[in-house]
Amino acid sequence: FLDVVEENQRIGAHSLILVDIGMDFQNALEKLNKFSKKKIVVCSRLAARAGKIHYKYIEELREFNGIKAPFCFILPGKMHFLEKEVLEGFS
Repeated sequence: FLDVVEENQRIGAHSLILVDIGMDFQNALEKLNKFSKKKIVVCSRLAARAGKIHYKYIEELREFNGIKAPFCFILPGKMHFLEKEVLEGFS
């Protein structure tokens, strides 16, 4: 899947990665290590009251232990200034 993500990044498109509920957060994060210099979005348990959205660098996310399945990653491509503004609110 990283080939598709790299192609999306090359053309400026966003990538949505739905993570299998059997994979824990740290393992999934390790797979994205190649993109560690970029901020990514993590959406966790959005259908529950405990739902959270994080917009951080992978290094910062490694410190989080409380992210539980289900969760997904969004690797932003080229962003409109409004998208950036909204995401910075989750930093």
